[in-house]
Amino acid sequence: MGFMGHGQVSEGAVVELRERLVATVSHEFRTPLAVIQASAGLIRRRVGTLSVDEHDARRMLASCERIEQATSTMVAAIERVLLIDRIGAGDEPHRPRLCVPGDVLMSLAASLQERGDVPREVRLDVQQAQVQGLLDPLVLRQVATQLLDNAFKYSPPDSVVTLHARCEANRFHLRISDHGIGIDAAEMALLFEPFHRAPAVRDLPGMGLGLTLVHQLLQLADGQIRIESTPQVGTTVSVSLPLSPAAKETAS
Repeated sequence: MGFMGHGQVSEGAVVELRERLVATVSHEFRTPLAVIQASAGLIRRRVGTLSVDEHDARRMLASCERIEQATSTMVAAIERVLLIDRIGAGDEPHRPRLCVPGDVLMSLAASLQERGDVPREVRLDVQQAQVQGLLDPLVLRQVATQLLDNAFKYSPPDSVVTLHARCEANRFHLRISDHGIGIDAAEMALLFEPFHRAPAVRDLPGMGLGLTLVHQLLQLADGQIRIESTPQVGTTVSVSLPLSPAAKETAS
């Protein structure tokens, strides 16, 4: 039987610490952020009823929008942490159901446009993905969202992001390409490590969890991912997921 020194921590203690941290993130951060976001939205909607001049009204509206955007970013980061933890604990089920992958991606693109903060043109090519089959649409939507967010974040505002999707041989294939800063070869092996951020992007917003979440979601759904990148040229991420024929759907 071995003994731990003063500087060592047992695996059980690490697990307990992680669970306590996740609980803190969930209960202590999400609720006040929701209150801040709701309050900013309420103020924004009532600016027109206040006795302020037009200049002050515009400043108040701009401030409320910044608050809402910042809290939305923080809430999304917290949700990523919690989802990663649920997947790791085996508490996030894989739920394939009958859907059309191309429609899922078109719906995602529409919601991004409605959100109003998509910073550049996205060229969507999903004609070859208009095939009905069994696939978890939530996994697809989460994966595509994270990959698009990375493409937006790490490429110039005037560049184009391309999304191509197709269905072939009982698999769904997704490819997202950007013309951004790219990834050094030395960093490729670390891309899926939680909280890892390459030196070239440490001054940009982010927690280093997006690709970790993508990797875990794809493992959950028996998917695959390949990343090809050239520094200062751009990055292409290719993903594939099983797409069972519709005839194999079973009652849940």
